[in-house]
Amino acid sequence: MLPLLLSLLVGSINAIVPSATDPLLLVQVVIRHADRAGMHGYATNISEEVFFRGNGELSDAGIDNAYLQGLDYRKRYVESGFLDDRMLTNQIAIRSSAVPRVLMSAGSFTSALFSKTAGGRSKVAPIFTKDKEQDPLLVPPLGCLDGWDDVVEKYNLTSPKDAQKAKKKGGSSLGATRKHAQALIAILKKEMPEECMVVPPELMETIVAEHANPLITLPQEWVPCAENGAKRLMFKYMELLSGSGDDYNLQRLQRTAGLLTATLLDNMENILNSSSTDTAHPKFRVYYTHDINVLGLSYIFDSLYLFKDKTPAFSSSIVFELRNGTTGPYVNILLKNGQAGKFEESDRCQKDCTLDGLIELTKQFAIREPAKCVMSEDEVEPTTKSSMIGQSLLVLLITSLLSSLHL
Repeated sequence: MLPLLLSLLVGSINAIVPSATDPLLLVQVVIRHADRAGMHGYATNISEEVFFRGNGELSDAGIDNAYLQGLDYRKRYVESGFLDDRMLTNQIAIRSSAVPRVLMSAGSFTSALFSKTAGGRSKVAPIFTKDKEQDPLLVPPLGCLDGWDDVVEKYNLTSPKDAQKAKKKGGSSLGATRKHAQALIAILKKEMPEECMVVPPELMETIVAEHANPLITLPQEWVPCAENGAKRLMFKYMELLSGSGDDYNLQRLQRTAGLLTATLLDNMENILNSSSTDTAHPKFRVYYTHDINVLGLSYIFDSLYLFKDKTPAFSSSIVFELRNGTTGPYVNILLKNGQAGKFEESDRCQKDCTLDGLIELTKQFAIREPAKCVMSEDEVEPTTKSSMIGQSLLVLLITSLLSSLHL
């Protein structure tokens, strides 16, 4: 009883009530790309026409929604006077994953932030990116073979014979990709919601993606799954990939969001240590990325509950507002779960949302160098090899995880 009372007392001492009138010093946004086609297959006879760019690619609805999301951010941070409506490049920094659907989303979002030119053209801020293979900040290396022992044990991955086929030189990996996507869904079937039993397992992720599009009408019996069960199933899958929630794994979580965590914290410290006239540190930073990063980051910053056990919506974003309160600087963490979602405050400030408090909260996760990543089976520790039974980790990673990279 005494430890509980002490923890409540400490929480009340450090509690802060966020206020929109407290001066805003820095805004950092970590945001998922907008609406896209499913990664594999199509759910209706018109889906291929609607998603004409192909599987995994941004849809026209996604372009529109990313723009609308940008308008929401314009209202909050430009029309309020925090950012100059003329677009000053020293105020903003936009980083994006190089995956096409993410870069396209970033461009559409950014084009909505500022006033247009006299000729009616959008002002698009510079968007910086790196090759996918060289960007562990926004494209975590899901092909690593280490850090998966807990998954192997939890899902009893001891006989992967039929799930993995080595990719032939010069050949396509699509067959192996589909085999493993099906294998992983089979593993998770013990958690398959009742309303999803009528949906072909290989379309589970596809119906979530397509149901968000206004031009698509799913079979009526699939709708309950698309709106609830499949979203919960994909949430579990994202937890597994990111190493968060019920599938917490420090190694995977650091690879997913460790660099991003340290980057956000360092940016805050830089702003606090700079003068009011210093223009070297932008005060509005956007990191355009994938749902696995958004989910992992929300877990690290004690805000995962805001997703209500459903996979992040397209264009979902987690926002870090560094403000100067009456007792000093603090960080208000908000979730905007998709373009239609409102800015929702987390309860972190009821505990401790000072920068020192967040540094303490995240210290085991934050890393400033890319996490170790074993890419060859010869490098895997003997204990890991025995639990893998030869190739089971390859089953878990090389196919589904790479093919489903950032659903």
